[in-house]
Amino acid sequence: MKEIKLPEYKRIKLDNGLIVFLMKYPALPVVHFRFVLSRGSVYDPVGKEGLSRITASLLKKGTKTYSAIELFDEIDFLGGEIGCSVGLDDAVIIGEFLSKNWEKGFDLFTDTILNPVFHQEEVNREKKRIYGEIVSRKDNPGTLVGLHFSKFLFKQHPYGRPISGTESSINTIDRKDIIEFYNNHYAPQNSILVVAGDFDENIILQKIDSSLSKWSLNRKEDVSVQKSISPKGINILIVDKPDATQTQIMLGNVGIERNNENYFAIRVMNNILGGGFNSRLNNEVRIKKGLTYSIYSRFNAFLFPGEFLIGTFTKNQTTLETIQIIIDELRKIKSEYVSEEELRGSQRYINGLFPLSIETIESMSKHITDIEFYGFNEKYIENYSKNILNVQIEDVKRVAQKYIHPDDLAIAVVGRMDDVKNDLKKLGNLVYKNYKDEV
Repeated sequence: MKEIKLPEYKRIKLDNGLIVFLMKYPALPVVHFRFVLSRGSVYDPVGKEGLSRITASLLKKGTKTYSAIELFDEIDFLGGEIGCSVGLDDAVIIGEFLSKNWEKGFDLFTDTILNPVFHQEEVNREKKRIYGEIVSRKDNPGTLVGLHFSKFLFKQHPYGRPISGTESSINTIDRKDIIEFYNNHYAPQNSILVVAGDFDENIILQKIDSSLSKWSLNRKEDVSVQKSISPKGINILIVDKPDATQTQIMLGNVGIERNNENYFAIRVMNNILGGGFNSRLNNEVRIKKGLTYSIYSRFNAFLFPGEFLIGTFTKNQTTLETIQIIIDELRKIKSEYVSEEELRGSQRYINGLFPLSIETIESMSKHITDIEFYGFNEKYIENYSKNILNVQIEDVKRVAQKYIHPDDLAIAVVGRMDDVKNDLKKLGNLVYKNYKDEV
């Protein structure tokens, strides 16, 4: 097995707490910047859901130096790009510039992080844009079922709240909220920066010292997030969409955190269950029964336990049959040992894909920040394939028994309520919503 490892990199911790990684990679004439702030949507105040996202999206909409248009023109002139996104646990700002322009690019990149001004007209424009996204997602049953499933599973836990917010929460957010969120949370001790590519190390150290080392500390405390509790029994949410000709289905329970000690065994087990075309769920539901064109299972793992979920769709009339087959497969993988062929096939598949995840500067930078963010061993990448190959048949059954709960499930379906409710009440407790309801 060929050894897989990241290029050599340096880790530097500034006096203000900022973690900086420098990775020389001269194979391509570009420099990539990745900034990770450990302040995602879990930090949104109740009733202000979407605040973290709108704050991040406004970073490049004007600084103390440039207006939004001027900043866009400067980035475009350099042939670069800067993008911002927010997840449950973090906010990520990414920049990439040609090597010949990286110094100016770095100035623009840090300017967006350190000096946003949040002009009122930009706030209004961004709120309107995000509000439109929120309204339009009600017309996408695939998106809708995921939002309802998370909320139904996690209840009041922060992981059940939509990252983009809701119609009502976006309307309550004002410029003062955004400035307060930025001042409270955008701080060096909450942040990781990676500079990767073809750059001069002496120059980047000088730039970091002149700009980022003077970034002041903020002592705002971390949010205390407790592990969410999985449902007891089978609980079903029907989201009525009267014009639906098929039913979107999502079901599962609370799963694992990203640094779970059983992660590699779970990865192998899930791939056998529903992680690829040769999975059991695809074989039973799609190939043998012809009930769907797509089905998958996934563990969404974050700083705290995320969802274990299975997603698919089928005709309204075959909704119950589809769910019953899925539950049968969950029981089977808990009670029976997988075959040697399934185990080795899963390991080959995962290890075959893994090298692709470190092909680009952007993906390598992400792995570096993940190692720091989740507290992985520094040899995490080097040992990844070996850890997958070390998983045994007994390990697959052990983690299935621990993390798969076919008798304790949250199930969300989006479809015609009149077509599915009588069948689904045979499975468990029913709750009803309309697809137009806020989520």
